[in-house]
Amino acid sequence: MSLQATFSPLRHRAYRWLWIAVMSSSFGNIVQIMAASWMMLDMGSSVMVPFVQTAANLPAVAFGLLAGALTDSMGRRKLILVSQIFALTVAMLLLLAVTRGAVDPFVLLAFTFLLGAANVLFLPAWQTSIHELLPKEDLAAAVGLNAIIVNAARCVAPALGGMLMAIGGVRAAFLFNALSYFLLAVVLIAHPWNSPATAGSPLLRSIKEGLRYVGSDRSLVSIVAHAFVFSFNVSVYMSFLPLISRSLLGTNLDSYALALSLFGSGSVLGGLLGTRLRGVFSGALLLAGCMGAMALCTVPLSFHAIPPIIYGALFVAGFGWVLALSTLNYTLQMASLAQFVGRALSIYHLATFSGLALGSALWAWVATWIGLELTLSLSGAALIVAAFALRRSVGAIPSVAQ
Repeated sequence: MSLQATFSPLRHRAYRWLWIAVMSSSFGNIVQIMAASWMMLDMGSSVMVPFVQTAANLPAVAFGLLAGALTDSMGRRKLILVSQIFALTVAMLLLLAVTRGAVDPFVLLAFTFLLGAANVLFLPAWQTSIHELLPKEDLAAAVGLNAIIVNAARCVAPALGGMLMAIGGVRAAFLFNALSYFLLAVVLIAHPWNSPATAGSPLLRSIKEGLRYVGSDRSLVSIVAHAFVFSFNVSVYMSFLPLISRSLLGTNLDSYALALSLFGSGSVLGGLLGTRLRGVFSGALLLAGCMGAMALCTVPLSFHAIPPIIYGALFVAGFGWVLALSTLNYTLQMASLAQFVGRALSIYHLATFSGLALGSALWAWVATWIGLELTLSLSGAALIVAAFALRRSVGAIPSVAQ
């Protein structure tokens, strides 16, 4: 697929405006997580740093299934708007608490959890809205474009976050995040589209129907299982990145921002090339390659390689991160019936974010016993072992038409 075809969904006006607004919101989210992680380090709570990622992803465990049912029963556009108003409120309260000096590590984690909850409500509604905004021939490219958003943010937002914190401290970063939610809400109001509810069942029954549907389809079970295992083991990259930066690359904010930017740059490239690669290779082969590459990238991090090699490993890891997750996401959407796609995607998000949350917490606990470097090596080895175990137990992910 050509680069022009990759960006073809942007010719549709409503999708284009929404895509731009979601991009800005993702910038705000990355800046907020970066500021929260650095603030945790500055409060002298290095052992708590990985739990910032846990707090951000844990809401998926609590609210993931509810978000999917609401996506199908409430309507995509309405749910996106509700989630952004809630996120804006929480972001402003966090800014107020920081301004008044009322934030300790646990308060910071609580606000991070609430912002994560807003993100859980937002994601399935946003990602499945492409079925309402675009013709079928643009869906594959749109999945890749949606994946590019957050990873483009990882590429550029760290530099922006570093600049904001250098000028106005973490308060400037948190204010920027709040404004990004406001912008997305304005776009949703200014550019409405027809977004009817698709599920007629009561909410609890809708959740049960979604679980029953995914559980009865071996292909979907395989996708969800791979999403959990992959996210669980690669969670070390994002949750430990502040510690990797401080321990291996230098103690200043610039090294952390550069590490995040290179990880994000690899992610952007993975998103841009994902559609073309899925047209050449099977999803199962791409996923296996990504898992192997991300496992190998833990080696230079574990053995204190020189900074250029560490930065290169983070770039490759970012590429594998988004290529694997966008492949799983696209495969699940194409393999699901239209009336269940919101609930199926919420179960996929539940698996992905549960893996990130639980993995961040477990690997943080392991690191307190064996140290950062050995923990990184162990997570890479665990990813390889888990990949073979999944192949034998639930099989490879299915092949779908590109």
